Amino acid sequence: ITGNVVEGAASGIHIDNTKAPGPGILLDLVESNTVSDCDAGGFGVWLLAPKGNIVVNANTVSQCDVGLALLGGGGTSAITFSANTVTGSGAPNTAGIYATTDTFIAGHAGTEAAFTQNIVIGFEAGAFIDQGGGAETIVDLVGNTLQGSLAGIENKATVHIHDSCLNGSGTGLFNHEGGTATINNSSISGNDTAGVQNLASTSVDAQSNWWGSADGPAPAGSGDAAMGLVDATLPLSASPIVCD
Repeated sequence: ITGNVVEGAASGIHIDNTKAPGPGILLDLVESNTVSDCDAGGFGVWLLAPKGNIVVNANTVSQCDVGLALLGGGGTSAITFSANTVTGSGAPNTAGIYATTDTFIAGHAGTEAAFTQNIVIGFEAGAFIDQGGGAETIVDLVGNTLQGSLAGIENKATVHIHDSCLNGSGTGLFNHEGGTATINNSSISGNDTAGVQNLASTSVDAQSNWWGSADGPAPAGSGDAAMGLVDATLPLSASPIVCD
């Protein structure tokens, strides 16, 4: 599905129940499409219960309540969202990236995906990672820019963040009880409330990040705050990556 323009739809581009990988079964590709001005509650590009390999690459999604979504799948296949640009209105109940075990029609399923080099700006949650029903969601976020949201990343599952920009939001990473999060070699700065806020009883591994100041995060340093159990040792003296 490449090079299309979709405007004013409740569901921009949707792939549903792809087949498991096997001889003669190629990956699905969603690339270089533009999706804009979705209906209220609309999703831009979303995958439901995929069992095959899918790449969602270089799409532009704007003014949809959910930009990119994976619902209940990917645990047995390779799912990659890469180099997409997603912008929202900042309204409540919106997410630039949404990954969950919940299919909403057929229970829960193990969910796993990689999100690389995406730009996400202007949502309640830049990325909302969720799980339930006894199934697990595991998301890798590498090289992404998540800015201008109430929370850059809101996590209730398992998320690993590397080489990313979490700047200019209310909170860069907001980790809920039951969530597991690591964030390393990233830029966490200019967030109003906290760089990392952890409500869980287990620590967030936030070693080796730039917090906006060479002396590390507040309250010990003068950078963005680290709240709750956060291992913020080995703070970087400068941003390891370029963030706009």
